[in-house]
Amino acid sequence: MKSRANLRRVIPKEEIIVYGPVRSRRLGISFGVNLNLRRGKTCTFDCVYCQYGRTAHHVSSPYVLSDWTAKEIILAEVKRKLKSVNQRLDSITFSGYGETTLFPRLRNLIVDVKAFRDKYCPGVPISILTNSSLVYLSKVFEALKEFDLVIAKLDIGEQEAFRKINNPAQGIPTLEEIIKELTRLHNATGRLVLQTLIFDSSIPGKPHNLESAALDSLIEGIYQVDPLEIQIYTVDRYPSEPYVTPVGIDELHRIASMIDVKIGRKCAKVYY
Repeated sequence: MKSRANLRRVIPKEEIIVYGPVRSRRLGISFGVNLNLRRGKTCTFDCVYCQYGRTAHHVSSPYVLSDWTAKEIILAEVKRKLKSVNQRLDSITFSGYGETTLFPRLRNLIVDVKAFRDKYCPGVPISILTNSSLVYLSKVFEALKEFDLVIAKLDIGEQEAFRKINNPAQGIPTLEEIIKELTRLHNATGRLVLQTLIFDSSIPGKPHNLESAALDSLIEGIYQVDPLEIQIYTVDRYPSEPYVTPVGIDELHRIASMIDVKIGRKCAKVYY
């Protein structure tokens, strides 16, 4: 089992548009695109386990902030780096320093990046990691439909635990609404993967999602969405809150089996 002593530290991606290629536990050789370039993490959540620490810009809408990097600057950097890639890629991945769907011109951007992909790296899927909070916005929904794979976060299935673990910004929809929107997105595309981080607490009374009630609510939420796949993993890097602790691989496999039984097919994969 992993201990805190084995956890890795992460360098924030401030002012870094393109990173990698890097080896991802879940996506293989990944070429990363970061749209949150301002100093300090920009996110709709402030998760207790986040590898980037506390959220500096805790917002609920793409339009709260105006200092976004111009789409043209991002495109130029993506094009420059894609042209120079000299190895096989498994994914071009929109991820980075906060919530990617906050970028206000996401749909226009992904359409242009797809054209570059077709020219320089044909056949490589374009993925996005999202915390699921903004899928209810029509512009975000339409942008997500353009991706080959949407990897969306769902850590819990109950509102109060969601509030304590993910700490959504004021104005973010309820977890029930988020689950409904994830279901709608998967029904529209068939390309939705759920990503769930399981963790324990070293301090009694602190929130975590390993207890039976939390797992039951999580599995029920996953069942409602019925995604293409569920990625189960645990803390691998230093978390925002020191009480957050990783769980063992046997525990992750137990939870994956519970999900498979509930869904009625083998769809949960463990990454450790």
